[in-house]
Amino acid sequence: MSAFIDIDDEMKAFIFRTINMTQRKINPSLVYDLIPMLRKDWVTFEDLRAKALLDYLNNTSTSPWYDGVAMLGGRERPVTQASFITRLKTLFKKGNILESTEDNEFFEEIIQRDLLVEYFQAINETFPKAWNNKKYILCKNTGFAMMLNLMKPVIEDLKRKEQTLTDDTGLVLAKEHFKPYFAKIKDFSFSSAEVGTTYLGEAGIRELTKELETKMFG
Repeated sequence: MSAFIDIDDEMKAFIFRTINMTQRKINPSLVYDLIPMLRKDWVTFEDLRAKALLDYLNNTSTSPWYDGVAMLGGRERPVTQASFITRLKTLFKKGNILESTEDNEFFEEIIQRDLLVEYFQAINETFPKAWNNKKYILCKNTGFAMMLNLMKPVIEDLKRKEQTLTDDTGLVLAKEHFKPYFAKIKDFSFSSAEVGTTYLGEAGIRELTKELETKMFG
């Protein structure tokens, strides 16, 4: 057992996060919630940016994710903060849409958050019944991961069609650019009662992504 005397709140948060990040009994959503209290050099770029994006999406009234994430890891919302951030960080990997390089036209935080708002708003408006509904998998970890997986092929297709993505003013893409893609899978049922245990784990997410991508692009 260790004790620390006369340390400031910033250091307390850092010690708590460091010790408990890998503890099974500590809810990881609580650990992610400490990120804003930490010095930037104590947190990876991906964690810091993903947390900032989530906070914007969850706290902005015009966002489709407004008050839609269980920030402390409870069951009152379809997806938890930990799951949301973990999945969101996959977009920062090399070769993905939000790859962490300054020559990426989606590198700036304001462009990333606008992109996520427009992209998810298109999905929200295409599947209003399933959106943010715990009876459907769309906004749960499986559905959320699938939606993020589909972002890359959708944007790559828009590039092939020579659609302008960003300009000097920021994001050009809007929900109307994404809606035609999701309209092609509008008949897919995201109902938990119907889907059941069909798409479990990472293998299930890959299967669901491939199935819907095939419907979108043939």
